[in-house]
Amino acid sequence: MGYNINKHIKYYLFHFITVIATLIICPSCNKRNENAEYDLAILNCQKQNTRNSTNSKCLNNIPMHSFELTDLNNQQISSVKLKGKYYLLNYWFIECEPCVKEIPVLNKIKTKYNNNLEIISICRNTKQEIQEFILTNNINYVVVPDGSTVLDSLFQDPFGYPMSFLIDKDGIILDSYFNFIEGKSNYERLISRLDNIK
Repeated sequence: MGYNINKHIKYYLFHFITVIATLIICPSCNKRNENAEYDLAILNCQKQNTRNSTNSKCLNNIPMHSFELTDLNNQQISSVKLKGKYYLLNYWFIECEPCVKEIPVLNKIKTKYNNNLEIISICRNTKQEIQEFILTNNINYVVVPDGSTVLDSLFQDPFGYPMSFLIDKDGIILDSYFNFIEGKSNYERLISRLDNIK
């Protein structure tokens, strides 16, 4: 048991020192500096054993990790281009039943708040699989295919599926939501926030 504890302490200490060293030694590494706070927050989530869908709030008020993505229509999406806009990052995959059930709810949200909110859904499935899926399942918001690498490496794994993060105009994570169902607390909490966006 003592060995495992020491192993975990060394692991977290190594990552903590790496983040701090990057900030001190390499101030010119802008992209890395941008993401250091997010990386450190993820590390803290792991240390607290809160890396699950019910405790994803450990990322609230943290700058979202910078990203550059390509959607189904080969359009480029980036955190830089989204600055000045509110957006919802949604993580999902086709084989996930709650993810698929959530799609009509997200469609309604996009329709209602179209002028004030972008929805970017990152799907683990391939482009071809998603294209076949949307033949019978309407999606009126942006879909990014082949999202496994982005979700696992860049965002360092989500907290469960389906998972969404609301990001403000300055790129700050305002809140996290697991599995939108109309009338449930997650849904009502998001709607309350969106109703107050100006």
